[in-house]
Amino acid sequence: MNRIVLLLTSVVVIFSSALHAQQANESISRTDNIALGEADYRSGLIALSEEERAQLRDNPTLLLKFALRLHSNRALALQAEEQGLDKDPRTQALIERARDNILMTAYMQKIIEDIERPDLSKLAKERYLATRESFRTDERRRVAHILLTDISVCPCEVTPPEEAIKEIKDELDSGADFETLAQENSHDLRTRLKGGEIAGWVSQNGEMPFELETAIFSLKKVGDISSPVKTKFGWHVIKLLEIDPSIIPPFSAVQARLERQLWAEIQTKAQEHARGVNYPIPDDINIEAINELLSDLNNDN
Repeated sequence: MNRIVLLLTSVVVIFSSALHAQQANESISRTDNIALGEADYRSGLIALSEEERAQLRDNPTLLLKFALRLHSNRALALQAEEQGLDKDPRTQALIERARDNILMTAYMQKIIEDIERPDLSKLAKERYLATRESFRTDERRRVAHILLTDISVCPCEVTPPEEAIKEIKDELDSGADFETLAQENSHDLRTRLKGGEIAGWVSQNGEMPFELETAIFSLKKVGDISSPVKTKFGWHVIKLLEIDPSIIPPFSAVQARLERQLWAEIQTKAQEHARGVNYPIPDDINIEAINELLSDLNNDN
């Protein structure tokens, strides 16, 4: 009785193992010439970055695209082998170069992973103190304007814009409300209903006409109004609404950025050192031999 039980147990174990092996080898995708199983897809997924795998997870659309690309690439590679393309010298050279690049990249990544990250706060503070001026922000200003353009097509008598803008400036100097005059007179349809206010901040970066930018940054204090200014768009008077002054931010505001920069520099130097020690001595390189090889290859073609 015990022998029968033992035999049955053995059969169950063998059957379960065989079933598990069969399930492990079952194809995930199949075409007439090739079937890809779990091992193939595991290999394909391992080749992806963690970020790429995260994007695929629980996303049927992206998973399908991944499967179609992986399977078709493998099938096409198999067809290339069947036609002997893997024996072509250029193909073999490209495969060898790809192998070298993959291994080199893996080694360079390992160099970075093996670096023990130091405490960069002191180095960051030293960099900040030595280059404080480079962190200075540009002064920015918010302004409103009244624009008059020579758009009249009426044969009747019309005050020229250069005279009309002077009249508006005289009214402003006499205490008239800038916003009201802008709404009543400005030809800038984008700003007129907002009392002439130009959207966003203005910087001295050349995005505005030189004459307008110069007039804006010549105003001394909030509330000041410029004299009439001529640009290619017409005649303007400008009111200064707000100043965001140029400042050097405190160390705390740029510390994280500096530490990232320093850490990147440490990694780059480590990789450059690894490559540098593997450079051959330039004078020992047989340039003439390389030229001869090039000539031979040109003759073969």
